[in-house]
Amino acid sequence: MKQLCIAALVAVAVSGCSSTSNEKADIQEQFNKTDNVPEWVFSPAEENGLASATCVPWSGNMQIDKSQAVTAARADLAQQIELRVSVMDKNYARKSDTTAGIETAGTFENVVKTVTAQRLNGAMAKHVSFATIDSAKQLCALVTMNPTKTQELFDALLISAKADVDPQSKAAMFEEFKAQKAQQELEAELQRLNL
Repeated sequence: MKQLCIAALVAVAVSGCSSTSNEKADIQEQFNKTDNVPEWVFSPAEENGLASATCVPWSGNMQIDKSQAVTAARADLAQQIELRVSVMDKNYARKSDTTAGIETAGTFENVVKTVTAQRLNGAMAKHVSFATIDSAKQLCALVTMNPTKTQELFDALLISAKADVDPQSKAAMFEEFKAQKAQQELEAELQRLNL
């Protein structure tokens, strides 16, 4: 009798698990039928460069919608650059303060908007694709700044800020600038401050 009860419990548990996994599969299948978004929208990337992706509602006019999606992605890329520069500025100020005992706050932040506006013409639409999000047709664009253009932007920031940086520190700063970690660190700080 005891073995029969155990067998019955195992059968119920197994059938319960299979119905749960079937339900999950059905939900995932339904999600895949209604939403269709390219992977690069969720994870925009450019090796050793910068990238941003945005989507806009489809109006039926490719020229206008493409322009709007690319412009929005470039604006997001500019914001990313500003965030990275803020982190870079903070790190540079900390290093300069400890070595020279001087105030350097805002060294890069003061020039970032001008330099970024001048250099964003190097950001190109790498992908443009349709997506379906919540049953609505969207046009998505991935804008990237290749490694050469990213390096040129960084160099222009250093020149415009008149920052005195040795080659080794410059290389380290560039790696920090490119790193996603810099953006994540600043976003966490902004969330902490509720900005």
